[in-house]
Amino acid sequence: MKERYNIAIHIFTNDLRLEDNEAFAFACNHADTVLPVYMPPAHWNDQHPLGFPRVGTARKNWLEETLYDLQQNLIERGSNLLRMDTCDVETLRIWVQDYGISLITIADSFAQEEKDLIDSLRSLPAKVMTFETSCLLSVEDLPFAVQDLPLVFTTFRKQVEKNWTVRAPLHVPAIPPLPAIPALHFPVPGLKEETQERHPFSAFPFQGGERHALIHLRQYIFERKLIATYKETRNGLLGTEYSSKFSPWLATGAISARTIYAQVRRFEEAEGANASTYWLIFELLWRDYFKWLTARFGSRIFHASGLKEDANVTNNNPALFRKWMEGTTGQYFIDANMRELQQTGFMSNRGRQNAASYLVHDLQQDWRWGAAWFESRLIDYDVCSNYGNWLYVAGLGTDPRSDRYFNPEVQANRYDSDGAFRKLWLSEHSSTASVKS
Repeated sequence: MKERYNIAIHIFTNDLRLEDNEAFAFACNHADTVLPVYMPPAHWNDQHPLGFPRVGTARKNWLEETLYDLQQNLIERGSNLLRMDTCDVETLRIWVQDYGISLITIADSFAQEEKDLIDSLRSLPAKVMTFETSCLLSVEDLPFAVQDLPLVFTTFRKQVEKNWTVRAPLHVPAIPPLPAIPALHFPVPGLKEETQERHPFSAFPFQGGERHALIHLRQYIFERKLIATYKETRNGLLGTEYSSKFSPWLATGAISARTIYAQVRRFEEAEGANASTYWLIFELLWRDYFKWLTARFGSRIFHASGLKEDANVTNNNPALFRKWMEGTTGQYFIDANMRELQQTGFMSNRGRQNAASYLVHDLQQDWRWGAAWFESRLIDYDVCSNYGNWLYVAGLGTDPRSDRYFNPEVQANRYDSDGAFRKLWLSEHSSTASVKS
């Protein structure tokens, strides 16, 4: 017989969805009443030592849209979302003690700050259960222990693909009623107009939240069939169609990697598999790899020397870094990409590789400063992917090559041969048509 709980709390973090959410589903399936709670990260309003916020306006607006959508989805199913203003474990302690809450569920995490929250929850007089909800592959389905994770992605991929299992995504569970706790207050959800505005030239004009993610998934794969040419177009710079654009929804957990994978496989069954359908799954595997890499190495991904033995010698020049950050280096291809990031919260994968390489190899600045700026600005910021990719470019991660250098002139000639991208983002018009913040 399944163990039953009178009152359960599910704490939403980076799993802001109802579909394919094992942690939330467990609470719903094992408790008579469930209180959905959102708790922001402890660092949400911190400042970086270089003077910019750890979480910038575009990221906060993206999260606001996602939470609004999540709350609407819960209300439509007879529930609601209790949004806490701060990461306040002591308030949870009072609720647990006063109302007899016996179960807390939360998505597991690989990063230290998020792990610290889970450790704090374990001090409460309630059962705390964690579930990994962000990966394509479950840890039980890996062909090796996490501590034996291969240090080269290709080795990881080949071992995984020999005989792999990707579990089917879970359906939205039947959601129990809210607990009868008089002290709880659910404000009427509202979305500020400015959170919905987009830069007119943005390559990512979409809205946050699970419903918008699922709509985009359907349109991208089945209605417009853009997935059929993903490999050929993924290195583009202009427009909304050159890549899948799934990453911002994945970053907040508004959609799961398994949901995307299942629909790609469904498309392959109907239309046939090709290099492009495989390549999108290949990118999901890269995302998994960086998560398991973080699980293996923990806080080492934030160290100056990364995963290498010797420290990386860098020049810490705030004035030079600021030119890179603001897109005023004089290297036009880099500057255009950095201005796009500054004004929209988004940048192409090609742009990110070039911008990171330029900061580390041309300007010889601290890679961690660049990673922190991306953390502040990118609406699709994911701690594992962000720091994993920066380590990779800096030659301090798992790249078997130590000279991962992108020549910006060569790259511009190849990917922006007519100069359209540079003209767009370096023009005076693009600089003034920014998101309201």
